[in-house]
Amino acid sequence: MSGNGFEFFGLSGPHPPSWLPKPRAPFFIYNAAILRQNAADLRRMWPASHNRHTHLFYSVKANPNPHLVEEIAGFVDGFDVSSFVELEMLRRMRISEDRITASGPGKTDAFLELACSLPVRAVHLDSSEEYQALKKYLRPMSPQPRITLRLQLPGPQMRKLGIPTEEIRELLRTAPSRTFSGFHAYLGRELFSEERLSTTLATMYSLRDEFPMAFAAQFEIYLGPGIPAFTVAPQQLSMTSNSPVHIECGRSLIGTAGCYAAPVLSVKSFNTRRRIVIIDGGLQHLGSPLVSHLLGQKGVLCHALRERRESTAAGDELCPTVVHGSLCLWHDALHPSLMLPRDLKRGDWLAFAPCGSYGLTAAVSQFISQTPAREYFHDSSSTKPFTSPREISPATFQSYALSFSDRGKHAK
Repeated sequence: MSGNGFEFFGLSGPHPPSWLPKPRAPFFIYNAAILRQNAADLRRMWPASHNRHTHLFYSVKANPNPHLVEEIAGFVDGFDVSSFVELEMLRRMRISEDRITASGPGKTDAFLELACSLPVRAVHLDSSEEYQALKKYLRPMSPQPRITLRLQLPGPQMRKLGIPTEEIRELLRTAPSRTFSGFHAYLGRELFSEERLSTTLATMYSLRDEFPMAFAAQFEIYLGPGIPAFTVAPQQLSMTSNSPVHIECGRSLIGTAGCYAAPVLSVKSFNTRRRIVIIDGGLQHLGSPLVSHLLGQKGVLCHALRERRESTAAGDELCPTVVHGSLCLWHDALHPSLMLPRDLKRGDWLAFAPCGSYGLTAAVSQFISQTPAREYFHDSSSTKPFTSPREISPATFQSYALSFSDRGKHAK
């Protein structure tokens, strides 16, 4: 991004633009030009000699808005889903089943059955129990999905995901020949490195060479690389692989393509040099914290849009600010330390980036039923001026508290 980082979202000026929602409501806005650029950068990361074997997949859980999925379908090779509903959405969108893989640490029978009946391109198994459950839905005389084993990698946050190496060895030793197509591995959120990638690939090839009869003739690798959203760069990796590699990207593809904005509700000073700002938003819209526990505040942008008012000296001063959301939760904090205009007040707006991934569908959307966020989509670049975006919000949203047809029936 150039400028202050918000020009691609129509929010770079000092004042709120005319297209903002009326009545005031928090919102996300996504930019197609950034999506395409991120996809191109991700493809350039892999060696040119290996590009024909590298396939870019979008991890739908990062942002399943079907309008975005439809846009992304034009420049990725496939999609990775983690639930029955995500798979059913792609089926209804008529996405080819050969472009879909099924992953996730907890697959229901309904999910496995649909994945086998289509069938999808591949199912990534997360446990021996999952393998036994999957076998119930495999049809010997019909097309079947490829089956891969998710490798459990070292690290505290990785224990939930994948199958321990010794358990994988037992599966490879006892399964019928040619049962598996390859391996899957998730390198860990924001844990990507060439060394971690190289070590993981070496483990996969070692297991393949140890149990060659367990694998199909075409050995395949599927990777969730864990690339941070704002570190995508065109530098090539030194990775070598003689097998097709499928790269599943979520945050690194759509993260920087989204921006989140919300109106200011309250400004509270708690000492002479510091204050709290509460916005009409927070954890009910952002399921993933802006400030990473691994990367801290690196890459987080915030921009204030103030309503037009008489200019004062305080308008140009900046004040240390803690930004909180509007939920009754102590941890509903968007940012612990921002320098924002001293004259910020109720009715102004704060915009944050990157916020394209793990937003609405990963959020605490039903707690105390606060204002739902709207969603917008636009295709602009540095050479294409910003115009009013297209709204892509869900058609309906019902709060939990108002969704009971017999409400009041038992009131005394």
